[in-house]
Amino acid sequence: MTNGSSTDRLSVITPTYSADYEMARSLCASMDRFLNIPFRHWLVVPSRDLALFASLKGPNRAVISKESVLGRHGFYRLPVPARVHVPGLIDRRIKEQWWRPGAGRLSGWLVQQIIKLSAPEITEDEHLMFIDSDVALVRPFHWDHLIRDGAVRLHEHHAGTHHDTHHRWRDAALELVGGAAEQGAPTNYIGHLIGWRRSNVLALQQRIEAVTGMDWRRALAKRKDVSEYILYGYFVADADRRGEGAMGHVREDLGLVHSLWVGDAEAEARFAAGLGAQHVAVHIQSAIPMTPESRARRIDAIIEGAA
Repeated sequence: MTNGSSTDRLSVITPTYSADYEMARSLCASMDRFLNIPFRHWLVVPSRDLALFASLKGPNRAVISKESVLGRHGFYRLPVPARVHVPGLIDRRIKEQWWRPGAGRLSGWLVQQIIKLSAPEITEDEHLMFIDSDVALVRPFHWDHLIRDGAVRLHEHHAGTHHDTHHRWRDAALELVGGAAEQGAPTNYIGHLIGWRRSNVLALQQRIEAVTGMDWRRALAKRKDVSEYILYGYFVADADRRGEGAMGHVREDLGLVHSLWVGDAEAEARFAAGLGAQHVAVHIQSAIPMTPESRARRIDAIIEGAA
């Protein structure tokens, strides 16, 4: 599955599926236009969506199945339909459901976290970045957006740490890596254009197995409430607190993405104000009701305004 090692190439990983195809297509076009560094892009989709996404393959882009990553480790996608459509009565998309012996039923959302943490099985490149389908680059992206003085810039900030979900994800991270509780304001590592190091992901996997006494995938599947970004971020930060070094990262609030998380008037007004000088990408949350055409028009307007 891996495509050879390179320290001067970036591997970008995007888990996605059929309902997000148009957004994924837009993301791919934006990367081909604005990602001005050597890269390899991996679209990871359910096996039933391989044919749909095949048109996005290219010299720098591969499409692989989630089953090819997780099937060998005991994960099975349950045979539920992707959509239930009865004209005039119901038109409902059904979320993915998976099964792992010893852990039970898993949501597609949790499987996506495990896919990202399986990055070392997908690529041998040291520099990793994760971009979701509902993101698009709108300005040139260079190495210095990701790396400063040889260290990968790890997105660390304090927004959203008051939410109950964040508390659960933080507790899970501390439990899985055996880390010490933070002193001072809690930190958050969730965002977009997230950069990791492959060697650190392997070390994180080993730490989880040492702490839990089981395969790291099973440990996450049993724990259920997990954020991959908080898990990785807490692992790196805990190593730094222990005096083991920053693991090749510099932790800072990157602010590279101009986001629209919700569709209310206040959020819309902030988004419409346009890009800041630091922004190189836009994110329009996939759950916001919006046609692909409308989304494309808004992104094109942002690009035009950024020129």
